[in-house]
Amino acid sequence: MPSLRRPLLDVVGQAAFSALLAAHIGCVTESLKHAPASPAEAWTAPPDSDYVKPLREASTMATPSASAAVLPQQDRKEEQKLDAAPQNRLQLEAGHRYTLPELIDLAERHNPETREAWEKARQAALSIGLAESKYLPELAVTAIGGYQRTPLPMPLNVIPAGFVTFVTAEVVPMLAAKWLLFDFGRLAELHEAEAKTFTANVAFTEAHEKLVFAVSKDYFALGSARASVRVAESAAANALKTQEITEGRREHGVATSVEVAQAQRETAQARYTVVKAQGAERTAYSTLVGTMGIDPNGTLEVADSSERQLPEAPMEDVRALIEKALASRPDVLAAFGQVRAAEAGLDKAKAAYWPVLDVSAQVYGMFGWWAVDSPFFRLQRPGMDALLGLKWPIFDGGARELNVATARSAVSAARAALDGARNKAAAEVTRAYDGLKTSFAEYRAAVEAESAARTALEAAVDAYRSGVGPLTDVINAANAASKSQMQREEARAGVLTAAAELAFALGSAVRR
Repeated sequence: MPSLRRPLLDVVGQAAFSALLAAHIGCVTESLKHAPASPAEAWTAPPDSDYVKPLREASTMATPSASAAVLPQQDRKEEQKLDAAPQNRLQLEAGHRYTLPELIDLAERHNPETREAWEKARQAALSIGLAESKYLPELAVTAIGGYQRTPLPMPLNVIPAGFVTFVTAEVVPMLAAKWLLFDFGRLAELHEAEAKTFTANVAFTEAHEKLVFAVSKDYFALGSARASVRVAESAAANALKTQEITEGRREHGVATSVEVAQAQRETAQARYTVVKAQGAERTAYSTLVGTMGIDPNGTLEVADSSERQLPEAPMEDVRALIEKALASRPDVLAAFGQVRAAEAGLDKAKAAYWPVLDVSAQVYGMFGWWAVDSPFFRLQRPGMDALLGLKWPIFDGGARELNVATARSAVSAARAALDGARNKAAAEVTRAYDGLKTSFAEYRAAVEAESAARTALEAAVDAYRSGVGPLTDVINAANAASKSQMQREEARAGVLTAAAELAFALGSAVRR
C-alpha cells in the first residue's frame, strides 16, 4: 500500500504545481495586457479610459468665458466637475489694449506654473505645522471586542468527556494618550521644515520672476514683429511709388521696359515681404499668449511696445550690481535655504544617537462574559495604566553612522550648489550688463544709419525723377533704407529686452 501511495502523492503534487504555475503565467499574461503591445508602435490611450474621459468631458464643458479658477464658495461637486478642465480661461475687456504691466498681471494670475509653485509653497508651510504637532500629546479612542470558543483536552478521570470548552465574549473600549517628552531630533525636524518652507517660497518668487521676464521678452518680440510689418508696408508703398514713376517715364519714352520690369519685381518682392512679416507677427502673438498661459483662441489686444520709452543706461558699476544680485536673486536665496535644510537634516541624523523619552497612559473598561462548561459569569470593571518609556539605541548595524555620513554629504552638496548659484548669478549679471551697454550702442548706430539711408533714398529718387540717375540706385537706396529702418526697430527692441534681462539677472524683474 505505501508503494502505491507515493506515486499518487507525486501525481497530486505535480498537478498542484502545474496548476499554480499556470495560474502564475495567466496572471503575468493578464497584467501585460496593460502594457504596449509592441516596441515598434506608439501606444494610443483608450478613448473610454478613466484618464481620457474626464479630459474629453472637460474640454466640452469649458468655454472661453469661463472663470480662470474655481471659486471657494462652489461646492465639492462643482469642483470635481472642473478638476480636469483647463483653468486658464479668462474674460478679456473688449476694446482694451493691454500694456505690459497688465499682461504680466494676467500671466501671474492665470499661468499654471505660478499656481503650481504656489501650491508647493503652501504644502511646505503645512509641513511646519506637522513638525510642531509633535510637541503636543496624542489622544486616541480604540475598542476591541470579540467572541472565542476554545475546546481543551482534559484527562478522562477528571472530565469524562475528555475536554472542556472555554467561551469568552468581551468588549474593551480604551482611551489612550501618548506624549513625546524629550527627543533631540524634534527641534531639528522643525528647523528643516522651516528651511524647506523658505526655499519653496523663494521658488514661488522665482517662478514669478521667470514669468515676468518671459512675458516681457515675448512682448518686446511682438513689438519688433509689428515694427517689421510697418517697415515692410512702408517699403511696399515706396516700391509701388517707384513703379508708378517708372511706368510714367516709360510712357514718355524715357524709361526702358527693363526698368519697368525691375520696378515691378521690386514691388512684388515688397508685397511678399509684407506677407512674411505679418506671419511673423502672428507667430509672435501666439508665443506671447502661450507664455502667459491663457487661451490662445481669445482676442487679446496688446499695446504696441513702440509706445514705451527706452530705459536709462545703468549708472552703477557691474561689481555693485553683482553684490546686489547675490542678496536678492531667488535662485541664490533658494540655494542658501537648501544649505539650512541640509544642516537641519544633519542635526536630525545626529540626534539618533540620543535617547527618546515619552509617557503613555490608558484608561479602559472590561465588559465581558466567560464560561467553562457552565453558565456565563460577567465582569464590568474599569482599568488603567501609566507608562514611562525610554528608548536609547545601542546598536543598529551602522545605520546611524551611514545616515550621518549621508547628511554630511548633503550639506557639502548644498554648499557647492550655493557656490554654483553665486557664480551663475555673477556671470549672468555681467553678461546682461554688457548686453545692455552693447544694445544702447547698437541703437545709437542704427539711428544714425537710418538717417543717412533716408537721405540717400530721397537723393536717389530725386535724381531718377529728374533723369540724371539710374533706377538701380533708387532700388538699392530703397532696400538700404528699409534695412536700416528695420535695424533701428530691432535695436530698440534689443535695448528693451536687454534691460529686462538685466533686471531678471538682478532678481528684480521689470513690471512697469
